[in-house]
Parts: sequence; structure tokens; C-alpha cells
Amino acid sequence: MSFITFDYKCPACGRISENRLVRRSEMDEVYCGTNCDGDHPTRMVRMLPATRTTFRFADTKLKD
Repeated sequence: MSFITFDYKCPACGRISENRLVRRSEMDEVYCGTNCDGDHPTRMVRMLPATRTTFRFADTKLKD
């Protein structure tokens, strides 16, 4: 069972859930916790992931 983090946005209320840890198998089935659309839970939209930068290339201690 592997997990991944994503940012999600609710299309109904506009709430953004940042760095949400979800299972890979359930990453497209995330629902908004607030009842923003009446009685039915609203499926949240997965936002584009940000690029990961480690700045290792600029660390002078790691260069030979």
C-alpha cells in the first residue's frame, strides 16, 4: 500500500486541501468534507503537482 500527496480543490465551494496524503489507488476518489453541495458529497479535483527542487546542484559542500 503506497501513499502520495496532492493538492485538491472543491469545484463547488472553492476549498483547497493542500498536501493531502492519500492512497495511490484512491487518488481520484477524494471528496470534500464540507456539505457544500447539499446532501451529496462533492468530488474534489486534483490540482497539478508542484515540481520538487532539492537545490543539491547549488550546494558547494557536495561538489568535488
